[in-house]
Amino acid sequence: MKTNAAFCGLFLLCFLAVCAGDPGGEAFRRPCIEVPFAKKAPLLDGAENDPTWSNGADIPNLTLSLGMKEKVPLQKTRVRLLWDKQFLYVRFICEDDDILATLKGRDAEYHREDAVEVFIDPAGDEKQYIELQVSPNNGVRDVLYLCTGEPKSDEYRIQTAELVERDIWVLVDWTFDGLKTASSRFDSAGRHGWIAELAIPASCLRRLGQKEFQPMTLRANFIRLDRPKNPARPGERFFVSSNWSSIFSGRAHRSPTANGYLKLVDP
Repeated sequence: MKTNAAFCGLFLLCFLAVCAGDPGGEAFRRPCIEVPFAKKAPLLDGAENDPTWSNGADIPNLTLSLGMKEKVPLQKTRVRLLWDKQFLYVRFICEDDDILATLKGRDAEYHREDAVEVFIDPAGDEKQYIELQVSPNNGVRDVLYLCTGEPKSDEYRIQTAELVERDIWVLVDWTFDGLKTASSRFDSAGRHGWIAELAIPASCLRRLGQKEFQPMTLRANFIRLDRPKNPARPGERFFVSSNWSSIFSGRAHRSPTANGYLKLVDP
């Protein structure tokens, strides 16, 4: 436990130092949120009325990704977070007047339609991180990224082209054993949309030599990709990217240095 406490302390010092010297200011903020311990695990069935989530950390809305046009229609996305020893729990509530979800099968390119994404880098060193996509139909895409060189990003927090070409390995065929997901749709009281829930297993801590989650700090980001219709051009759709920690639209998979901080607090 002393080793982990020292690790978390060092991580928090680095976090404060990065924020203090952040040349991008508010546009490049890296948020930090405390995630409470789940005394009872969520049902993970996508039910809108599961009371367990009311105790979770609350991200009330995601914001437009950098590079997006200001006039694109941003539909509300709420994120809730909980943890226990076995899982980190994530719940997206996506208001959506017109859901686009036709793709099927494991590892389909769900980012081309409506989807949510979680990026998680447990060690926080940008050497190994995970991308998870979930669709309104509970389609799942899990990708493992490995960096075999020294991580390097440009002034926009995007990995350099040289690093990507030489040292970034993208393992789409990798399967995140133990990952649990659920999706559902809601249409009530004038609200329309869908819910995605994930239970991210503690096996993602393997590089840290841990088998269970415990009070600690993780690097992560939460993204929503939305495709609302363009009323000015029938048959066309907008592409709208929103995020928790600021990244450029379409570059989340190349921006591990932009991840925010999840502080799993002591139960």
